Amino acid sequence: MARTLHLEHHVKGRARLRLPQPRTPEEVAEIGRHLEAIKRVRTVEVNPTTGSLLLHVDPADPLEMVLEDIAGIGYLVHRLTASRSRKRAASPKGPPQVPHSQGSWQVRYVLATMNKKVHDATDGRADLRVLVPAALGVLAARQLLKDARSLSQAPWYVLVYYAFDSFYKLNDEMTEPARL
Repeated sequence: MARTLHLEHHVKGRARLRLPQPRTPEEVAEIGRHLEAIKRVRTVEVNPTTGSLLLHVDPADPLEMVLEDIAGIGYLVHRLTASRSRKRAASPKGPPQVPHSQGSWQVRYVLATMNKKVHDATDGRADLRVLVPAALGVLAARQLLKDARSLSQAPWYVLVYYAFDSFYKLNDEMTEPARL
């Protein structure tokens, strides 16, 4: 089973991860060496006593890509920080925050690994955040052309909605403005 790291804080160019208890100083140092081997990671400051791993990365690299690289070498990263858009949208008396289950983290790890493989295979031109909505959009167009009169199964407009909705939700946590 993959070891879990907690993302405690991040700003452009830096992210603080923590290895939760139980841990040994040797384990923290070893994980620091693994993280430092990632190409997007410039340096790692390790505190074996507290389990803290301070990653220094290129400020131009999106945090999501760094986290996907970390998942690619076998670590789950549990976010203790909320995205900025969710922080602004949450009301003080909003629903209670429920942490992800271990099963949920395993599914996220598998998907992150698949996403990294697709990203690497396409040299960064595509990932699952683009391919899944695009596939739903293609299905919508196919359904529209096939059943333009009867619309007996999933109507094309429902598939268009799912294509847009999945793209929006999969890209909700943008860490930097788009570069066109």
